[in-house]
Amino acid sequence: MTAIEWFHDISIDDVAHVGGKNASLGEMYRELEQKGVRVPNGFATTAQAFRDFLQRNELDDEITRIIDGWDRDDVDDLAARTRQIRSLILGGRFDPTFESEVIDAYRKLSAEAGMDHVDVAVRSSATAEDLPEASFAGQQETYLMVHGNADLLDAIRRCYASLYTARAVSYREDMNIGQADVALSACIQRMVRSDLSSSGVMFTLDTDSGFRDVVYVTGAWGLGENVVQGRVIPDAFFVHKPRLAAGFAPLVGKQLGAKELRMVYDAHANRVANERTPQADRERLCLDDEEVLQLARWAVIIEDHYTAKRGTPTPMDLEWAKDGLTGELFQESAFGKQPTRVATAATEVDRVHGDIRQLHHFVHLTDSFEDIEIVAQIGSKHGANTMALGDVDEDGDEDLFWGDYFEPGILLLENTGTCQAPNLRREPTSFPFEEPL
Repeated sequence: MTAIEWFHDISIDDVAHVGGKNASLGEMYRELEQKGVRVPNGFATTAQAFRDFLQRNELDDEITRIIDGWDRDDVDDLAARTRQIRSLILGGRFDPTFESEVIDAYRKLSAEAGMDHVDVAVRSSATAEDLPEASFAGQQETYLMVHGNADLLDAIRRCYASLYTARAVSYREDMNIGQADVALSACIQRMVRSDLSSSGVMFTLDTDSGFRDVVYVTGAWGLGENVVQGRVIPDAFFVHKPRLAAGFAPLVGKQLGAKELRMVYDAHANRVANERTPQADRERLCLDDEEVLQLARWAVIIEDHYTAKRGTPTPMDLEWAKDGLTGELFQESAFGKQPTRVATAATEVDRVHGDIRQLHHFVHLTDSFEDIEIVAQIGSKHGANTMALGDVDEDGDEDLFWGDYFEPGILLLENTGTCQAPNLRREPTSFPFEEPL
């Protein structure tokens, strides 16, 4: 059995084989490119290749032994144990056949781009990703601007290791998902140079009210991680879906965001880094009207496809990017969501010290999910009544996670009605309600 699968051979039915992200990318690439939705080409390593890696390096039983000894009441113990597991994985060796298949596929992808070594994004795609009863968004690593055989193999290995961060292990435990039941597939996708332009997230509903007749587009300058992780206040656009379908250009709302940071590629250091967005760019929108409308058209095509595929209304959470070299727009990922009950009165965000945002309200769900109670302070295991977004994971410490701070049963919301920070988004539960609050 091959260790890699090209996007054109993957469908949404292949989650167990290549994980949720890759299954969705394959579905879009093979089914929606013909409808005009532009998706960067790529390939995926298989879940079986991950299991073979663990077996080859005799890590299966060792990982189980390390996790089984975890003191469930000791966060520091979990951090130490998961750090040990990641170290073991990073020291593991790939099977030569696996390396050969990956390098050969990378060579073909590079040739398609007319290059010897094309830049790629290497993303993690877990086989338990974004189930109806749980969300794993943002729990594993992504590596951008990867080029060359050695760097590609190293990025895949690091994606493998990221399945065992303290946050990921703790979340699977909370969701009663067996640690050995989840495998990791790596997504190797041609890089969109949005570091030279803009990128963001869009939704096929209004995230504040649950109103289904709009596409809500957000974006900022540079690579999309700042928008996804909630580090910037993005530009926001609303497009009315029924009028769009009737052939009009119904861009019914635009809001200029602060876009405080932009993530760019530092060629000298060979890494991506955040920098302050120039004032002139902060004062202009990151998309023009026609680009917003094009993204909205794609969003509707994708939503219609997944709704037909699943036989039920499926609002979409989508990531887009604009290539600064070619000026082309691309669709980079798609996550189908069940219709969600959202709250607006619960969301209040204080802007303090310019870039730091503190959430002073949260929604606490009762056991019956019948009522929503607005509470004025954040419940904290450590006694604090506020927690700034920048206090967690800003330094890249993957052993820090929101589970350290917040009790189960709490959903944090920012002023757009959704938290883009991966440590917050759609946790700890999703809500099976269709009607807006």
